Amino acid sequence: MKDSKLPPNLIEKRVVEHLGTRFAYALLDPQFKIKSTSFNFNELAAPEGEGLQGMPLADLFPELIGLEESMGELLSGDLEALNLDAVNRLVQNGSEGEEVVQYFNFTLFPADRRRPGEGLIFLIEEVSDQANLRQDLVQERNQLRLTQGELARANRELQRLDQIKTLFLSMAAHDMRTPLSVISGYIELIQDMIRDDEPQDKSLINRDLTIMQDQVHWLNRLILNVLDLNLIENELLVVDRQPFDMRLAVEQVARSTQNMFKNARQHLSYHVPTADVFVLAESDRIKQVLFNLVGNSFKFISRGGRVHIDLRSDIDRQKAILAIEDDGPGIDKAYQKHLFKLHYRTPESNEVQGTGLGLYIVKKLVDQHEGTIWVESEVGQGTRFVIELPLLSNLQKVS
Repeated sequence: MKDSKLPPNLIEKRVVEHLGTRFAYALLDPQFKIKSTSFNFNELAAPEGEGLQGMPLADLFPELIGLEESMGELLSGDLEALNLDAVNRLVQNGSEGEEVVQYFNFTLFPADRRRPGEGLIFLIEEVSDQANLRQDLVQERNQLRLTQGELARANRELQRLDQIKTLFLSMAAHDMRTPLSVISGYIELIQDMIRDDEPQDKSLINRDLTIMQDQVHWLNRLILNVLDLNLIENELLVVDRQPFDMRLAVEQVARSTQNMFKNARQHLSYHVPTADVFVLAESDRIKQVLFNLVGNSFKFISRGGRVHIDLRSDIDRQKAILAIEDDGPGIDKAYQKHLFKLHYRTPESNEVQGTGLGLYIVKKLVDQHEGTIWVESEVGQGTRFVIELPLLSNLQKVS
C-alpha cells in the first residue's frame, strides 16, 4: 500500500484558510500608509473598510496613535518588533449590524530585516476567545477572593460568637449555681430540724422555706432571661400589651424581693401614687423589667445599702416614669453608654456574679413597649435607672 501525500499547494491553502480566521496582515510604507493587505484583512480587522490602500494605518487603528516614535525605531532598525496585546475594539457583527467587542494582538516589524527602512508589516491576531476566557478567569479569581474573604469574616464571627457563648454559659452556670446552693443548704437545715426530737419553731421553718422560695423565683428569672435572649436574637420576641396599672407591678416586685433584701441586711423601699398609672403593657414583662433592675441594684449595694423604686405620672407629657435608685458605688460615665449591650460588664462588675444579660433584656423589653430607658450615675454617688412609658388616656383604659 502506497503512502498518500497531499500536494504542497493544497497544504498551504488549508493552512492559510485556517489561519485566516485568526490572522491578517498589512504591508506599510515608510510613512505608515497601507500598501497592500492579506485577502482577509478587511473581514478580520476592518469589516467596513474599502479602498484601504494609501490610508494611514492610524486612521484605521487609532490605538496606534502616539506610537509613531516607536514605529520609527522599527524603520531605523533600533527595535526588532513592537507588540500590543489584547487590544479591544468595537466591530460590526456581520449582517446584523450589532457592535461587539473583539480583542486583537497587534505586532509591527520590518518587512525586510536587511532593509528595515523600506516598510513594516502590521500583523493582527484575533484573540477574543482567549481574552474572554482570561477575563472570566480573572473575574472568577476575584469572586473566589471575595468568597474567601467573606468565609474568613464569617469564620471569625463564628469564633467570636462561640467565645461569647462559652463565656455566657460559664457565667450563667455560676449565676444559677448560687441559688441552687442556697436552696440545697436550707433543705439540709430543715431536714436536721425535723430530725431533732425537740419541738420545732414553725416560724424558723417558714423563714427558711421563704428564703428557698425566693431563690427558686430568682433562678426562674435567670432562666427566663436566657429564653428571652434566644427569642430576641431570632427576632421572635413579642409582647401582649393590655391596659395595665403600673402600681401593681411595683407593689408585687417589692413584696417578692423584700425578704431577699432583709436576709442580706439591705433595705428596699418603694413609692407609688394614689391615682392609677395605666400603660399599654404586658404585666409579666413589666415585672420582669423591674425584677432585673432591682436585682441588678441588689448585687452592687453593700451591707446596709438601700434601693428605692419610685413611680409617678407626668400628666403634661403623658408619660409614666419609673425609677430604680440605689446608693451603690455608681458607674463611670465612660461605661454608661455600653450598659445595655449584650454581655457587657463594667470593670467593677467583674467582682460581682452575673451574665451581663439582664440590662440587655430590659432594654429590649422597654423598646417593645415603645418606651425609653436611660441611666443616671456618678462614681461614689449611686445609680438611677429611669424608664418612661406612654400613659393611657381614660378612654383607652376601658376600650
